[in-house]
Amino acid sequence: MLNMKYAGKILGCYLIVLLINTGCKSAGTIPTSTSHPISPPLTPYQAKTNTPVSTATTVILATDQPLLPSPTPFKHIIQSGETLYGLALLYNISLDRLVSANPGIDTSIITVGIELNIPFEGENDLAVPTPTPYPVLVGAPTCLLTNQGGMWCFAEINNNQGLNLENISTALNLFDGDHNLIQSFIAIPPLNYLYPDQAIPVSAYIPPPLPEDYLITATLLTSLPSEGVNKATEIIDFEIIYNEDKTIAEIDGSIKILENPSEENQVWIAAVAYANDNPVGIRKWISNGDHESGIEIEFNINLYSLGPAIDEIKLLSELH
Repeated sequence: MLNMKYAGKILGCYLIVLLINTGCKSAGTIPTSTSHPISPPLTPYQAKTNTPVSTATTVILATDQPLLPSPTPFKHIIQSGETLYGLALLYNISLDRLVSANPGIDTSIITVGIELNIPFEGENDLAVPTPTPYPVLVGAPTCLLTNQGGMWCFAEINNNQGLNLENISTALNLFDGDHNLIQSFIAIPPLNYLYPDQAIPVSAYIPPPLPEDYLITATLLTSLPSEGVNKATEIIDFEIIYNEDKTIAEIDGSIKILENPSEENQVWIAAVAYANDNPVGIRKWISNGDHESGIEIEFNINLYSLGPAIDEIKLLSELH
């Protein structure tokens, strides 16, 4: 059986890159030699208001089912850690159809850099089964408008299930002023695992044009029990230096690998910026190279607020 736990990882990397490259309206939202952090933007960005816009309200909606776009044919380049089953889940097509669209591919092992054909979903396609998600707590979305007329939206996920979870995803649903569902956007966290009592935001960019009046809601799509038993990393120490208006933070620290029971050899760190308990920025740091249990790795992260001044920073980590 092909492992599906990596689907969430790839989406996480893609969305965080989008987050860094999207500018916001004004006045209002490094590693060691073996590291590969995401490059910081040239300038910090500001939102048009001093605080994120909460879209939570009590209304009766016509539907609470996400409206996700249908798959369209295009090319996908295999990245490290991806599996065919995970890609089938990602693009909402059957595994058989994905394999059929790529004759000659070795299904037992796929090579990084190979280009796959992602087909249309046919009428006779067998849907990829989606397990019932564990009912974690999903916070009300908050959104930050951008210069381009779109917005970045966040929803905090809190693991209250008492077990390790992975492959968490939500749909952020865009409604118009008449409470008609326009479209849903998949939002995932920057890390794949969420341990008991941990919280991490999911995020998604909603492109323009936006309705004059709109509402954003969040629907949990996936939340699965993890095969991992123990947390394999621990952040030992870190120091934060802010710029004058606290919209940029430089974080220097070290992280220790507690155990490495498998071939996983990358350390992932998610830095989350908050303002008034609302997420306003996310940054992901990835180490490079083989790491053994017990070693400490230094990290450096530049974290940017997409809106107001940062008043809290949380760091989460995991081993891959």
